[in-house]
Amino acid sequence: MELLNSIFLVIILILIFPATAFIYLLVLLIQNPEKIEKWSSLVYKFFINIGIAAGWIKRKYIQHDLQSRVNAFVKKTVKWLPQMNISQVQLKWVDVEKIDKRSFLDDNQIILVLSSSDPDDQNFVHGAYHFVSTSLLSKAKKYISQSQRESLDLFVTNKIINEEKLSVRDYFIDEYLHPGMQKFSGKALEYYEKYEKIEISGIFYSIYLNELDLIGGKVYGKTKNHSINIEVDNLLDFLIKFAGRKIGDDTDLQFIDTNSNLAIIIIGKSTKILETPEVYRKFINEKILPKSFKSIYLIGNIVNYEFMENIASNYQNSYEIIMKKKGLSKLKNKNGEDIEVENATIVLLKNEASILSDN
Repeated sequence: MELLNSIFLVIILILIFPATAFIYLLVLLIQNPEKIEKWSSLVYKFFINIGIAAGWIKRKYIQHDLQSRVNAFVKKTVKWLPQMNISQVQLKWVDVEKIDKRSFLDDNQIILVLSSSDPDDQNFVHGAYHFVSTSLLSKAKKYISQSQRESLDLFVTNKIINEEKLSVRDYFIDEYLHPGMQKFSGKALEYYEKYEKIEISGIFYSIYLNELDLIGGKVYGKTKNHSINIEVDNLLDFLIKFAGRKIGDDTDLQFIDTNSNLAIIIIGKSTKILETPEVYRKFINEKILPKSFKSIYLIGNIVNYEFMENIASNYQNSYEIIMKKKGLSKLKNKNGEDIEVENATIVLLKNEASILSDN
């Protein structure tokens, strides 16, 4: 719908204000290159639909369709991953007899090597999966277990397909998802189901992937050992506990994981904030700061956003505010029923100067 609105606006501007249309297109191209690619793919798709299906037209359609959809997903997702560098995807065609289908990193872009003789659905799924497996958490994946790695790739690829191109989902399920879930004695399926639970609560990208990226940066270049797998498992179990909390449950508003060096602070009822705002500051000053947690996550209802900002601003000497984000998530009410709420998340990352002084 957003794409159709943009096309409609450009047509109107061309008819009425040609110069304005040119400026608008130029700005759109610079700020949203994936939209221009999406328009291009629609043009090539039109030629294919009317029977002009030359080989180069098909290749151009697949190229722009894949690049526009995957890069659009990256653009949306990266807002939840403030310190993580995620490359753009670029598709190149080669002679299938000379090189295998694969992906590699080149100048901060993921280059996908596919065969134009393969069906469109197959190429899109291959491209999306290999992009995720190559670009996402490349440092951490060198140290985590195969089941942790495989389940992550399948989960994020499935998100891309569900959000960007549902028409290829059957092929992905049959050729990738179901076979992948059976690997590692069902361990990949166990991880996948846990990802679904924390993703519904809005913390898969904003906390889990962020923390995996931090873990990867911490161990990259060191000897691989099993302790990293245990640390990742502990982090995931910790987040499952957090995701299972109920609205109005005041018994545990702080989740602290000393193993993964993170703290999650739930900014609770507005009435409590108005009556005793110093409770949160006291807790952070006495329980959080002395332990020098690497990352602190403030999470609360959108109505408490201004208070959360004030809390975060008090600690900018030791922590950098790397993300402020609002979004919908599903929580459970007192009866255990799922309800959708608008939450805010503020992420604080301990700055390097403070880390050095602690050491």
